[in-house]
Parts: sequence; structure tokens; C-alpha cells
Amino acid sequence: MKEGYQLTLEIVPTEETLPGQFERSRAVLQITKDPVRPDWWTREVEESLLGTYSSKKYKLFLKNIPGADKLDGMMIKEHPDRARQLVMAYKNWLSVQDEDTLWDEELNGYITVIV
Repeated sequence: MKEGYQLTLEIVPTEETLPGQFERSRAVLQITKDPVRPDWWTREVEESLLGTYSSKKYKLFLKNIPGADKLDGMMIKEHPDRARQLVMAYKNWLSVQDEDTLWDEELNGYITVIV
């Protein structure tokens, strides 16, 4: 998968089903191999938790830290202690990795976190 795929779903009218508003009768899904920057990865998250976003940094976080997939805006707002624990676990994981694993072309530097 190079850039990814696009999947378009459309409601087709039948005798039993009508699509309703045209704008809401079609959905487009983008499928990529690399994670996309989540909405919750804001400037505040960059400055206090995870640092600058890169797809490799996020992918390694998701792959190697149990519960990382649960980190979202709600957790950051309502349970910042849990969010910090996840990022600290990532920081500890990063500390025992070799330089090749930590080098990130997108960042043009090594992967680090702020906490």
C-alpha cells in the first residue's frame, strides 16, 4: 500500500430505501498504512505530553504501549493522570530502544516526548 486507498460508499435508492439528502447519501473513507494525526494531538499535547507529531512516533506509541489506543481528548481532559502514565510508559520504552528505531525522517531527529 503506497499512499493508501479510498473507499466510497453510496446509498442506492430501491423500492424500500430512499437516500434522503444527496450530501448525506455518500461516505468516503481514506485508508492508509500510517496513522493520521488525531484531533486531540493539539498544541497543548505537544507542549506538555508527546512533543511534535510524526506518524512514526504515533505508530510506535500505539504499537508498543498497552492502552495507547484509548488516549483521546476525553482522557486528556478528564483523566490527565492516566494520559501522563501512558506517555511515561512510552518514554520508558523509548529509553531502551536503539538509535535506528528512534530516528525519524519526518522529524529529522530522534523521537522524544516532553514529560
